[in-house]
Amino acid sequence: MSVATLNRLRNLNTPRKSAAQDIITFKPHYNNIFHRVQIRVQAMGNTATGTDWTANLITSDEEAARLATSFKTVAVLGIKTERQGEQPAFYVPQYLSTAGVKVIPVPVYFPEATEILGQPVFRSVAAAAAAGAQLDCVNVFRRPGDVEGHMQDVMAARPRVVWLQSGIRCPTAEEAWARAGIQVVADKCLMVLHRRGVAARL
Repeated sequence: MSVATLNRLRNLNTPRKSAAQDIITFKPHYNNIFHRVQIRVQAMGNTATGTDWTANLITSDEEAARLATSFKTVAVLGIKTERQGEQPAFYVPQYLSTAGVKVIPVPVYFPEATEILGQPVFRSVAAAAAAGAQLDCVNVFRRPGDVEGHMQDVMAARPRVVWLQSGIRCPTAEEAWARAGIQVVADKCLMVLHRRGVAARL
């Protein structure tokens, strides 16, 4: 009997793996892939994918008014001081303060200011959040071309809403915040819509 014939006979006597055994063989590899995917999903948290993020862009005045009246704590990025009391960047947060909203001042200028509207000043939105502030909203008073420079700072603070004041739009930042699960209102006055929301409740 030839060597080739003997080898064929040995192969016939060797039990073949069942389908179940094949699955067991590949299971560790499959589990490893699943584990990596699971880690990636957990890292994403509540981020929006595909076109879902557009739902976080609030364009309706009625919805924005309802949001405005839900705020208890608002960080005001670009707030002015009492010396600029005639400017919206001061009198809008002043209105919010008198309406019972806690205003956290985050001025961009005025290095000498330590308090505005009786509240301690922070030099970044993230610093306010790190100090324990639970931010419902970041109200932004910055030129449109300057907004993108604050994008990561605001993102790190994880507010529920970012509100860009009247005349302020920044599509890049708006999309980034919306994709991160933050609701975004742009080119609307928080004071006007807060008043409208309060009136609607009466």
